[in-house]
Amino acid sequence: MSELVLVTVPSADKERSRMIAWFRDTAWWRPFEHSTPPSLPPKYITTNMSIDAKQANDEKELGNNFYKKRMFDTALEHYNKAWELDNTNITILTNKAAVLFEQENYDECIKTCETAIEVGREHRCDYKLISRAYGRIGNAHLKLDHLDEAIKAYEKSLTEHRTSEILTKLRETEKLKAQRAKEAYYDPTLADKARELGNELYKNNDWPGAVQQYTEAIKRNDKDHRSYSNRAACYLKLLALNEALKDAQKCIELDPSFVRGYTRKASIEIARKEYDSALETLTEGLERDADGKHKREIQELMTKCYQAMTVPDSSQGGSREEILKRAKENPEVQRILGDPVMQQILQQMEQDPKAAQEYVSYLHSLTMFWKNRAVATNLSHFSMAHHHVTQASQEPQDRFQHPQARLRRCAEDRVEEEWSRGLDAAGTNMM
Repeated sequence: MSELVLVTVPSADKERSRMIAWFRDTAWWRPFEHSTPPSLPPKYITTNMSIDAKQANDEKELGNNFYKKRMFDTALEHYNKAWELDNTNITILTNKAAVLFEQENYDECIKTCETAIEVGREHRCDYKLISRAYGRIGNAHLKLDHLDEAIKAYEKSLTEHRTSEILTKLRETEKLKAQRAKEAYYDPTLADKARELGNELYKNNDWPGAVQQYTEAIKRNDKDHRSYSNRAACYLKLLALNEALKDAQKCIELDPSFVRGYTRKASIEIARKEYDSALETLTEGLERDADGKHKREIQELMTKCYQAMTVPDSSQGGSREEILKRAKENPEVQRILGDPVMQQILQQMEQDPKAAQEYVSYLHSLTMFWKNRAVATNLSHFSMAHHHVTQASQEPQDRFQHPQARLRRCAEDRVEEEWSRGLDAAGTNMM
């Protein structure tokens, strides 16, 4: 048993007596184990105790060796002997808990770790040891499929001492819990009802309410592309363009053959003034539209893109000079503009407005035939802005007149050259 060091306090010194009483009642005061009176030479550990501690450590090491050999029953015997010799070393208990865990005796493993934590608190053991005990409690609860208890144990372990191993287990357990909850909530029938209710709210212009119902439908069945498409339409009405674009992309990801997903995404990209991306999306949707059911809608959106690219939006500060500047910043346009033939065409556009109009119209037609629209679209964008900047004072010409033979021949030769090279940056593989 521990021996206390007696301190004599003069009765007259009330303040000192009060302070010592406070110090004794708080967690800061602790008797020194096996201490002797101050008049004797200090001996912190007696001879008998050192022998017990040494024997306990030897037994623990034997238990560790048998644990490594997976001789768990023998290891458990040595850990029990070690604990009888030294009931302050909680490492013995955490090692014993590891044996019980391997024996799939999870309840007893948890009890052993709880005892280790209690003793460790009492003797102010290292926080790392307390953390280890909580971690093993979490592992045992996880094996018992007690996810909430496992999460709590892992969180307490990280509070005592933060380790990447326990943090990873905590995140995995939380993810598993969320997945279980999601699976329990899954119900396609209720998802359809929520989606239909969302459709009614959308027709009544109650877009926030429709978003709520579509979200409920997605929670019930996150594999139905229609709910994402409908929610994207609501977000577009609410001008939540980022959320709308994410839903449209998810819709296409779930069902690439759903043409409405492409038109929905293109409408959002037009609202974001991403006209090049919108044209590419519409072209892909046109390829998916085998029966031509959405052809008219797609063509109308394409026309809307071309008009937006041609006529600057003064409300957004988009002057023709700014359009020209943005087009010039595109690497693909920079590469093509460096070509001597293209430079000659631009010079002729400045000198002959009629040829410029015809060339712009011709580039429009190219975007309908190239599978990769990057070059055609950007050239069209650049050419329209270039023409309006250089010929702003002149009336537009009839865009449907035939261009000069030389200009058209140069443009066609340029297209054939780009196609034959097979460059990734150019519009390759004509349809």
